[in-house]
Amino acid sequence: MFSKKSLKTGVFFVLFIFPALAAQAGPLEKRSRAELRAGGWLESGDAKVALNQGGALTSVKSGSPIGGVGFNHWIKENWSIFVSVSVLSIETETLIEYMGVTTSRTIVSPIIVGARHYIPMNNPNSIIRPYLEAGAGIFVGSQEKSEISVSVVTESRTETTFGGRVGGGFDLLLSRRVTLGLSGLFNAMADFNKPIGSRKNYNGAEFSLVFGILFG
Repeated sequence: MFSKKSLKTGVFFVLFIFPALAAQAGPLEKRSRAELRAGGWLESGDAKVALNQGGALTSVKSGSPIGGVGFNHWIKENWSIFVSVSVLSIETETLIEYMGVTTSRTIVSPIIVGARHYIPMNNPNSIIRPYLEAGAGIFVGSQEKSEISVSVVTESRTETTFGGRVGGGFDLLLSRRVTLGLSGLFNAMADFNKPIGSRKNYNGAEFSLVFGILFG
């Protein structure tokens, strides 16, 4: 449980200190921001054990954390353009059979260019800046596979397809140099020619915490 002193300190910070710091953020037009995001994609890992003709088969999957970096530039107070490079899905699968072990690792990385529209607020000095965004670009899927039995066989391949994302979120202006926000996006892409990991496409929603450093 929080003590009364801690509660009073938190209320004081929210009511006085936080708005005072945010008031120093100033206008955003012609300014830029470096972004770091971390979150999750709506796809869960699994583990299963089954039997096949060769004997016992154990399949262990894990994955679907996301993260990335980006650059955002305000061309006007309520409009910005951005470029982002992220990891949408990481999947590792290990198959253990009597005849050997097969390991597969896949990574899907979108490279997106787009725009954000910051919804005008009644108070121009508001510390909360909600926005809508849309972007398009390429989705790069990479897969590495190794089979260890009598010999070791390794293969790798990379596929690229087009796609985009739409969504929105909000930024909190913590100070003139620091922002913190949340975003919710939906990714849509054309299918890969062959599955990368367990899927031909990685359409779906993602949710991220976004940390930013302002400059300019």
